[in-house]
Amino acid sequence: MRDQLLAALGARLERIAGEDFTPVLEPEAAAEARRLAAVLDADDGLGHLPLGWFHWARALALPREQAPPEAEAALAAFATYFPHVDGAPDPANGTYGMPGELVPAVVDAAAPRAVRLAEELAAAPEPGRAHRAVALWLRLVEATPADHPARATRLATLAAVLRERFQLLGDWADLEAAVELGRDAVADTPEDAPHRAAVLSTLGASLLDRDERFGAADDLFEAVTLLSEAAGADADARQTAATLANLGGALRRRFLAAGDPADLDAAVDAWVTAIALGGERQPARLVGLAGALLARHGHRGDPADLDAAIGWLTGAVARAGDGRVLAHALSTLGIARHTRFEERGDPVDLDDAIDIGRAALSATPEPGPARASRLLHHGLALRARHRLGGPDAARASADAAEG
Repeated sequence: MRDQLLAALGARLERIAGEDFTPVLEPEAAAEARRLAAVLDADDGLGHLPLGWFHWARALALPREQAPPEAEAALAAFATYFPHVDGAPDPANGTYGMPGELVPAVVDAAAPRAVRLAEELAAAPEPGRAHRAVALWLRLVEATPADHPARATRLATLAAVLRERFQLLGDWADLEAAVELGRDAVADTPEDAPHRAAVLSTLGASLLDRDERFGAADDLFEAVTLLSEAAGADADARQTAATLANLGGALRRRFLAAGDPADLDAAVDAWVTAIALGGERQPARLVGLAGALLARHGHRGDPADLDAAIGWLTGAVARAGDGRVLAHALSTLGIARHTRFEERGDPVDLDDAIDIGRAALSATPEPGPARASRLLHHGLALRARHRLGGPDAARASADAAEG
C-alpha cells in the first residue's frame, strides 16, 4: 500500500509543469495524500519527503485563505523527513531536497525531536544512538542561520553529543570538536541568557574530559571556573544536577593536582547535592561521591568518610545494572573494603573485597588499563589474605599470571 500510494503521489508531482498545479488539486489527490499519511510512520523519512512537496505545491496553488493548512502539513512532513536526511546539503542551495524558503522553519520544527534524541543518548549512551544524534545535530547546526536565537544552544548540544560519542568510542577528534563548539556557544551566549548555565556546563565537561585524557592543568582549572559559574546560575534541577556532578569530579581532580583540602569538601558537597536533585546516571554519581569521600579519607583519615563511601558504593552496585558503571562501582568498592580491612583488621572486609574484586574482573572482560588496574588490586587483596594464612596462594599466583 505504501509503495503504491507513494508512486501515485510521485506521478502527480512529476506532472506539475511551470505554474500548472492541476495534478495536486484534482479531487482524488487530497484523498490519496491522506491515505499515504495514514500508512507512514514517524521513522519513514523518505516517505514524508514527497508528501511534504505535495502539500507545499497545494499551498502555492490554492487561494491565500486556503493555503495555511497545506503549508502547515508541508512543514510537518518535511520536519519528519529532516532527521532522516542522508549526506550533506545540496551544494547549490543547501536545502536537503526541500523548498529553500522552508528550511529555517523545518529546522525549528525538527529541533524538538533532536533534543529528545540527545536526552535519550544522555540517559542511555550507546554507539548507534550517538552516531544518529551527532549526524542530526550536525545537520541542525549547518542549517541554523548565524543570527538565529537558538544557535548557541544548538552549538552546545552538538558539543554535548560529540562528547558523549567520545566517551563511548574514544575518538579524540570528537572531543576536540566538542571543546571548540563549546567555546563558540559560550561566546554567542549573553551573560543574562537563561540557557547560559547549560552552555557553560557543556564546555566545562568537555575540558574536564580533555584534562583526564592528557592531564592539561589549564583545562582543569578552566573547567572548575566554568562549572562553578554554571552551578551558581538559575537552571532546572536536571541541568544543575549534571553540572554539580561534573563540578564534583573537577574539584576532586584539582585537589589531586594542587592539594587544597577545601576542594575535597566542596567536591563532596557538590556530589551530595547532585544526587539529591535526582535525574539520570545516579549510580555513576554515587560512585563519584564515594571517590571524593575516599580521597578525603586518604587525606584526613576520618573513618566516617570510609564507611560512608562503602555505603554509597554498595548502593551504586545495586542500581548500576550492567556495563562500565557497574564494573567501576565494583572495583572501587573492593578497594574500599580492602582499605577498611587494612585499617581495622576485620577479615570479613577482606573476604568481601576479594569476592567483589572477582566480580569487577568479570564485568571487565576486555584487556586494557581498567582490567590491568583491577587485576592488580585483586592480586593485592589475595596476597593480604594469603599472609593471614588463607587458602588463596594458588589463586593469587593464577591471577598474577592472568594479569
